[in-house]
Amino acid sequence: MDRKALRAKIAELRDAAEQARALAVDLTAPEAEQGFLELARKLEDEASALERQAAKKPDKTDKGREGK
Repeated sequence: MDRKALRAKIAELRDAAEQARALAVDLTAPEAEQGFLELARKLEDEASALERQAAKKPDKTDKGREGK
């Protein structure tokens, strides 16, 4: 996955986590609220893991595209 796609995936995961947290606030059933909060936590964890992966990996794809 190139850096641009990785950044897009991270943004998508963060947005989904934010939406899950918003749904958790709107729900009256405690188990549903907890489920959405857990989903938000998992999405944030996945986004953080991708960010760590991106930080370790040098971006070789963008260097060849500068002149294009």
